[in-house]
Amino acid sequence: MILEARAEDCCSTTHVLKINGRAIGSITGRFWSEGLDLALTGRQRLKLDKSGWISSRFQLKDAESDEVLVEASPIGMFSSGWNLKLASGPATLEKAGFFSTGYEICRGKELLGRVDRLGLCERGWRVEKISRELTAPDLILVGLLFHIMQKRQAHAAGAAGVHGS
Repeated sequence: MILEARAEDCCSTTHVLKINGRAIGSITGRFWSEGLDLALTGRQRLKLDKSGWISSRFQLKDAESDEVLVEASPIGMFSSGWNLKLASGPATLEKAGFFSTGYEICRGKELLGRVDRLGLCERGWRVEKISRELTAPDLILVGLLFHIMQKRQAHAAGAAGVHGS
């Protein structure tokens, strides 16, 4: 299974969410936070909430019941990795390699999946499921975390350019 999000158009902040090339919904960012709202086909709504103002712990919830489906928190202060509490059990999201832009979903030494950007000229990302254990909420959480990491990197690069560093 491949889950991907592509920017709706070149100026849009909304991304179309697809599984195996078939549209299943959209992702819309919130103006003043890193939270994201998902409108899926079949009228199901999910939301990614950041718990706390300073914390970087994220929870994917059902928008109506507020039930937590899956969650993620940083491994450490100076690490780019994440601890994941997936529907299929605990896992980590770690950088695929020093020169890679992608991340790998791992449980111990077992590779469960990968996430990476779509390409140099396309805004969006793709999560590839390798293990049967991963569920759709697991893939969505990983993709949304990657989405937030890309936004943080773009913001940091823009701020560095403004200040001349």
